[in-house]
Amino acid sequence: MPIESRVVLTKLFRPELPHDVIARPRLLARLDEGKKVPLTLVSAPAGYGKSTLVSQWMASFDPSERTAWYSADPADNNPEAFFLHVVSAIQVALPGACEESARLASLDDLPDVDDVVRLFSNELLKMESRMHLVVDDFHFLSHQGIRDLLDRFLARPPSNFHLVLVTRRDPPILLNRHRRQGHMNEIRLGDLRFSEEEVGTFVEANFPVTDPAKLMDLALRRLDGWPVALRLLALALRDAEEVAEFTSRIPSAPALISNFLIEGIFDQIDDERLAAMLRLSVVDRFNLDLCAALFPGLEGQDFLDWLLASDLFVIPLDRQSGWFRFHHLFQNALWAELKTRHSSEEVRAIHRRVAMWFASQKLIAEAIDHFLKADDLEGVSKLLVEQISNLENPPDGARIRRWFSKVPPSVVESHPVLLGERCIQLTQAVRMAEARETADRLEEALAGFDGDARLGLYLRGVLVWTRTFDLAAQKKWEKIVALVEGILDQLWPEETELRGLLCLPLSNAYRALGDVALARGSIERIRWDLEEAGAPYPETFHSECHLNFHLGDARRLSECAGPFFDHCREHGFRVYAVNARLQSAWASYELNHLEEAAGFCAERDDDALLANPQDFLLHRRLEVMIRLARGLVGEARELLGPMNQFLHRHKAPRAVFCYESTKALVALREGRLCEALAWVDSHGTQPFGANLLDDFAGIPVQILLASNTAESLQKAGEILERTVSTAAEMNSVAAHFELLVLRALWHDARGQGDWALANLREALRLAQPGGAVRVFADIAATVPALLSLLQRLELDEEGIAYIGSIVRAKSVPSASSGTVMVVDVPKPPAGSFVDALSKREYEILIHVSKRHNNREIADKLFISPVTVKRHLSNIYGKLGVHGRKEAVAKASGLGILP
Repeated sequence: MPIESRVVLTKLFRPELPHDVIARPRLLARLDEGKKVPLTLVSAPAGYGKSTLVSQWMASFDPSERTAWYSADPADNNPEAFFLHVVSAIQVALPGACEESARLASLDDLPDVDDVVRLFSNELLKMESRMHLVVDDFHFLSHQGIRDLLDRFLARPPSNFHLVLVTRRDPPILLNRHRRQGHMNEIRLGDLRFSEEEVGTFVEANFPVTDPAKLMDLALRRLDGWPVALRLLALALRDAEEVAEFTSRIPSAPALISNFLIEGIFDQIDDERLAAMLRLSVVDRFNLDLCAALFPGLEGQDFLDWLLASDLFVIPLDRQSGWFRFHHLFQNALWAELKTRHSSEEVRAIHRRVAMWFASQKLIAEAIDHFLKADDLEGVSKLLVEQISNLENPPDGARIRRWFSKVPPSVVESHPVLLGERCIQLTQAVRMAEARETADRLEEALAGFDGDARLGLYLRGVLVWTRTFDLAAQKKWEKIVALVEGILDQLWPEETELRGLLCLPLSNAYRALGDVALARGSIERIRWDLEEAGAPYPETFHSECHLNFHLGDARRLSECAGPFFDHCREHGFRVYAVNARLQSAWASYELNHLEEAAGFCAERDDDALLANPQDFLLHRRLEVMIRLARGLVGEARELLGPMNQFLHRHKAPRAVFCYESTKALVALREGRLCEALAWVDSHGTQPFGANLLDDFAGIPVQILLASNTAESLQKAGEILERTVSTAAEMNSVAAHFELLVLRALWHDARGQGDWALANLREALRLAQPGGAVRVFADIAATVPALLSLLQRLELDEEGIAYIGSIVRAKSVPSASSGTVMVVDVPKPPAGSFVDALSKREYEILIHVSKRHNNREIADKLFISPVTVKRHLSNIYGKLGVHGRKEAVAKASGLGILP
């Protein structure tokens, strides 16, 4: 997203220096001394030349030094706006820098402050040259989130970054810490006062009087070297006939001096021009076109030229666009005078006129601000509706969300278009209760909608899409199909975004109805429609992956996740790309390709992950599962920390279940059964009904089966009774075969062997086509009885091979099982002249060391005794031995066997 669509560019340019700027070498040298420290603070009240000094200093930089500028205002007083402007300022100074931080800054809500600081600091360190960033008017920024961001950032600042804060008062950050560490350079009020030499230079240049001594005395004693007061005095005395008489009336109180001098300046300006200046005081920036629009009877260029020539505290904001602003002190005085001379209604009328001009220039955020100051909520509503209704070229979602953050709820509820946009925002943020209420209001509003037919159809499509989430929770699949197909038949071909959104609920509904062919067909149909319209189609890939996941088809999931990622990378869909990588990782994990799964996880896009709470948690959970599968239980527990921190900001029920169930599983693998049971007991049995049809479904039942008491088995049975049939009815194959395995173990624990084998046989029938392995291996790691059940099944050769892959994958026992852990095959030591064993040979040698005979080894590895004998012959040949005892002894001596 281009910078100009996110921020006001004039806030990101260093102000132009006035033509009569006084050289201040002593202060410029002080600023140069601070170049090597992380922080410079320039703090003094208004009018002491802070911004002018820092701008003068930056103008002296060598072109090889990178400098960035950001002028803050009250609208930026939140962490999101602050970080956005900081990153944008750096990108203006160095295009292409901090791209990942820029994408993070485009989010509605920033992630955890530590994640933001880590990413931003790492990107700054990649810059070859040192960056000096000035944040002017920092006193407008008081939000606690901004304080936290700066404190964390400055605790370990990048070595190539220098931050300059220009403020009217000390910022509420940890200044004392930076002073103690010698990390801060300070310039304060006493430093910024004009020295006697600087006063003399100013008086000589601006006061053509015969006796400058009195003015020098006034400047040093009465005005205390206050730079802005000297400039105001110079303007006030420009036409004063009696200098001595005028200066004698200057009040002694500093707070009254500026008002007295500004009033003297006002007296010298003709009424028409002063009236124009008063009206301009309502805006934070203006240009020639705005002047012409506000004052049609006043020649805009002449007026602007007069302003600049009169030195009336007009500051050029940039060289390219011709934007200007008044000095804050002068603007405040103009604003106070405006309110004195005009009624509240007249002031609101000025704001309204300004708002309409900003809207005509497509400067929507500023237009909204002025409509609100005019108390014109209808104007805000019309403006937003006009922007969002542009279906041919709609604004991006991030901009719309920022606009919505400015307006009260009554504005959103004033028009169906705004309600529809709010539905999309709330649904994507998984705030379903609010989304449901907004959808109800949208439905009421659409009942009387008589606007553009295409717009009305679009809004009904948004309503349908929002409703599908509630309908899915109620398992009303036929209704979802009817609603979605009805809207798709009516949508015009160019409406691609809504078609993409509707793909997932439609395919999901067809799958739940048991018609997988129609589910796949609906995905292909929407993909073709989007491709024909020349639009990208990541939603169709996402829907296809979602379908294969729920069908338990790890092989097809792996096949579609790769093209999904390539498509997202080609078209810049980074959040979808994160999901594609997650799907690839999950497919590899389920197929027991652990190295490959870990590789996909390692390629994660951190900032895009943080933009999607659900994928962030599932990604972290999968990393936990991979470590558990490798026997790295300690590392798995360490990963719970980031999940828990993330949960503080995203407390949706599914997010809570994801974290708590993962934590319970780790506790179970560590042998802390009581802790895992406490989590199950805290929920009872009823809440697990819905969650068991989501990812990692069977953990509560696994925990209860591992406990193996009469009470825990009864509770496990109650959960299984509700969920097995539901999974079958919804054609959620992955959940179904996992629950069947658990029900088989439940029957086995109750001594019902035939029922156990029947359920296990059906589970294998459902799982084998998709190649699912780890779901069985992970259950066996907590309930080892599954391996015994598998050995009792009578299967064909293909089934035996499939069970063999499950047994080999079951590499990590529960803490109390005592089962042998199969690890990577150790290599013989160098110089031993012994050939390395294969994985199967090593597995057989381990069993030989346990004194298992050939038949026992064959049963455990699901191979024939003849195959065992052949592998033993190869082992003897590689080790140079003639029998079992010699093989075990030599392998132990070489360190091959533990």
